[in-house]
Amino acid sequence: MQELVVLGLGQLGELFAVAALRHGMRVSPVRRTSPRPLPWNAWARGAPILVAVAEDALAPSVAELPPERLADVILLQNELFPSTWRTLELRTPTIMVPWFNRKNDQPVQVGPPTRVRGPHAALVRDLHAALRLPCELLSDDTALAAALAGKYAFIVTVNALGLKEDRTVSAWWRADPALVDALLRESAALAALLVDAAVADRAYHLARDGVELHQALSARGRSSRARVQRALARAHSRGMRLTALELLLPEVTAD
Repeated sequence: MQELVVLGLGQLGELFAVAALRHGMRVSPVRRTSPRPLPWNAWARGAPILVAVAEDALAPSVAELPPERLADVILLQNELFPSTWRTLELRTPTIMVPWFNRKNDQPVQVGPPTRVRGPHAALVRDLHAALRLPCELLSDDTALAAALAGKYAFIVTVNALGLKEDRTVSAWWRADPALVDALLRESAALAALLVDAAVADRAYHLARDGVELHQALSARGRSSRARVQRALARAHSRGMRLTALELLLPEVTAD
């Protein structure tokens, strides 16, 4: 029987654990309260490890993995860049960029297809099929860079709007489409710098697709302010100004 280890049982970790069970896999969940050290010898060598924790828990979660299991990692965090997994010494992780939204056990809001690349990409596609969610396998690293940049541009834009006023994405789009577009474009330009690839235009169009397909999404999230502050800090460290964002939120400064 195939096995999946899931680190973190939040909204996405739980959902993919259910998908793996539907796919006929044995699932080994790991919570923050699970006894340590973790029983790695009890889990099949080569079994994929879905790290479904929040961004701030990613580094300590990866630090728990034995060196021989680093190639088994699947990542799905919102702020992922090649520098992220290189810093964590993950040479060939499987990276997925999910666009669907699931909050508080409500029905899943379907957005653009999840994009995925890496050794366990086919499994990720199968898990999405078990959930009846769209998923696309990416053929090269540039396509992955564009996918990561597009999702990041979308999140920064939506979170910035939510900090200004807690409306839905649809309400913001109706009220000020020019502002939304400006935020998307400059966030995509920043994202292209962060993934170190000439993908700003592709990222912009992916992010705009996200806006069009996530009309009912609330713009404000729990981590909105911290995410926008990080975006400003990243831009400033690279000599870039996020003009539209800074005009929208002059009171928010780089962290």
